[in-house]
Order: sequence, then structure tokens, then C-alpha cells
Amino acid sequence: MLMIKGESLIGLGRFEEGVACLEAAHASAPLYLDPLERLVRAYVGRDDGKRLHWLEVLDNISPRNLRRKYDVGRLHQRLGNQEEGERRFSEAMTLARTESPHIFSQVAVDIAEVVVDQSLPLAESFLIEAMNSREGKFGPDDMMLFNRLGLNLRRQGKWKDAEACYVRALTISPKDEGLHYNLGMVLAEAGDLHGALARFDKALALNPNLGSDSKTVSVNMGHVYLQAGLHERAVVFFEQALALTPNDNAILRALQHARQAA
Repeated sequence: MLMIKGESLIGLGRFEEGVACLEAAHASAPLYLDPLERLVRAYVGRDDGKRLHWLEVLDNISPRNLRRKYDVGRLHQRLGNQEEGERRFSEAMTLARTESPHIFSQVAVDIAEVVVDQSLPLAESFLIEAMNSREGKFGPDDMMLFNRLGLNLRRQGKWKDAEACYVRALTISPKDEGLHYNLGMVLAEAGDLHGALARFDKALALNPNLGSDSKTVSVNMGHVYLQAGLHERAVVFFEQALALTPNDNAILRALQHARQAA
């Protein structure tokens, strides 16, 4: 009854009274999970600190819930508790090892996305752990993992490692235009414009409309073509980008520059 009353009060906007009922329900049966799960839900979007508190109470009672471990780590990261967040993510990875390789990889990717803004090397370590768990048994479904790792390495300026990551991915999925594009960007950023253009050609042969739905892809390719002196091709991609975001002054300036140089 306390749980029903608590959720009813929360629904009526009497939040403090409602959570007091849920806390009373927990106090009357400390090992019963339902009141705790309702308390966690009650604080979603309201108070991350209190939500984390009740998640940790739940985790102490039922420590083998993979999703909960991940949520605890994510909240610690959000609240600035990076060490504790990393520890909780490691616990989540340990639990994920008992699941399928695909689930383990997905957990690693999710964690890397959370920690990437705090530490690129830490995100890289989780992604590499996921790669190693596959033991070389990769398929097309693993391309997200390769792309995440390649992008991470690019952001760290590890051009050779990023190149090797995408080259390896292309041995598994050679007709993935996105991989060819990403490898082209790595080569361009490393100063190999000739290699970058060759990869762009392969990507466009696979998908002539590459970038037509992505401002970022179009702008990036436009700048590489501009840098390589292929001004007319740069114009095409800047026009494509401007069609997606007509009021973007930076793209407009780049387009005007490319047109003048053509």
C-alpha cells in the first residue's frame, strides 16, 4: 500500500510526500527491491545525487545487474566522481564478460561514449578491451566498434593506429563506404592527401550520394578537396553541405573561396 500511495502522491505533484512513502516501504522490507527501483525512477531528471544513492543501495543488495552497474558508473561520471565511475565501469565489464561477445562489445562502446569527454585514452582502453574479447572473430556487426576506436585514435592524433584500425575493418567489410571515408579523413589529417583522395574515390564509387545527408561529411570532404587543389569538387561538396544548412556562414565562406579558386 505504501508503494501505491507513494507513486500516487508523486503523480499528483506531491513529490516529497510520495518519496517519503516509498522510503517507508523500503524501511519496512529492506531487502525488497521494488520500493528501491521506484525510488530510483522517482529521481530521474530531478536529482542525480539521490538517484545514485538509491541505485547504490540496490547494487549492494543485488550486485550482479549489468545495467545497474553501468548506470551507477555513468552517474558517478556525470557528478564528477571519475575514479569511482571508472571502478564501477570495470565492474560492469567484468559482469559483461559472462554474457555474449556482442553484449560485451556493446557495453564497452557505451562506456567509452560516456568517458570520452573526460579521457580519450580511457575510452580507448575500453574499446581495445572489447576488440580483444572478440578474439579476431569479427563480422559486419562489429563495424561500429572499429569506427568508434578509429575516431578515438584520430582525436588523439594517433594517425598510424587509426589507419591500421580502418584498414583492418575494411578486410572484413570492404564495401563499407563509411570506412573508406573515415580512412580518407585519417590520411588527410596525417598529411597524405593522395591517399585520402583515393579513399574518397572508393567511397563515392560505392555510394555516389555520400554526404548528401550529412553536413559534417560534406564539409570535411570539401575541405580536403580544397586543400588538394580540386576546387570544382570542393564546390560540389560545399554546395551539398549548404543545402543541408542554408544559414551556415562558415560553409558559405568556404563555398565562396572554392568558387573563386575554381
